[in-house]
Amino acid sequence: MASSLLELPANFQEALTWFANNRGKLQKVPAKLASGALLQGSQGGGIFCPQGQKYALSLKSTIGAQLNSIYADAEPVFHDDGTWTYDYHEVRSKPNAAGKEKNPTWKNIRLINNLNDGIPVGVFREVMIPGSKVKAHQILGIAQVVAYDERTGFFTLKSAQNYSDRGKLSIEDLDRDTRKTVTTVKAVREGQSLFRAQLLEAYRGRCAITGYDLPDALEAAHIAPYRGRQTNIISNGLLLRADIHGLFDAGVITIDSSNLNVLLSKFAAGSMYVDELSGAKLRIPTQELHAPDLTLIASHREKWAHCFNN
Repeated sequence: MASSLLELPANFQEALTWFANNRGKLQKVPAKLASGALLQGSQGGGIFCPQGQKYALSLKSTIGAQLNSIYADAEPVFHDDGTWTYDYHEVRSKPNAAGKEKNPTWKNIRLINNLNDGIPVGVFREVMIPGSKVKAHQILGIAQVVAYDERTGFFTLKSAQNYSDRGKLSIEDLDRDTRKTVTTVKAVREGQSLFRAQLLEAYRGRCAITGYDLPDALEAAHIAPYRGRQTNIISNGLLLRADIHGLFDAGVITIDSSNLNVLLSKFAAGSMYVDELSGAKLRIPTQELHAPDLTLIASHREKWAHCFNN
């Protein structure tokens, strides 16, 4: 296990530094640098893991992975302090021309290693240059993998630091900033158990959508994605059955903020969930102070609107 970036191979360090120093640019990301350090794989988008390495080096989202799919990568969320967060979907197997499925799960495992050991990744996405039909790469920079939801397949990424007012960075700078970020993330995660306990009390131990009452099957769901301790507030939470939680996070289930009706996306069509949740409404706590924030509910529906378009 690498306890710091300085213990990684030199080419790996150089590649991470390149992503940090080119953050915010709109340009094509080269496959490799003049030194031979690789920045991305040769097979288009996805998770790039250098041969023989325990960790993923870079993540690329293609335009196709950002459109109408239950597995669509979310849009990056840019914050007032210059940092950003990004929900990136894991790699899934796809059949080749001969109908044989490849198994890319090892790439997800490498990215989980980044999460567990605090190793950042370079992040970029394919975009269309405004006013043209030309594709380019939006370079987001480097990020920590701060969470992974195995039900929905989403990795949550958080930019390591706000570098907007700083010059060129060295690997020592990145190592120092990464250590700060990892320490902060570990501290914030400690608030999760309290958040769930508060929701169990507020919703009287029942799922806010199905009414199920077995505590072991109930989870604390965030309406707006988890972004640190400040998002662990009751008005940003729903107590949901585990499977409903996963579908809510993936945008298969959302709520109409105007009447609290439960809505199912096109991806649930033909499933037993249609029968189970037909006519269902969101149950809210009796104490107004604990009620979910309707603005956040509306934002959740808007975020996943593409899943409801035919």
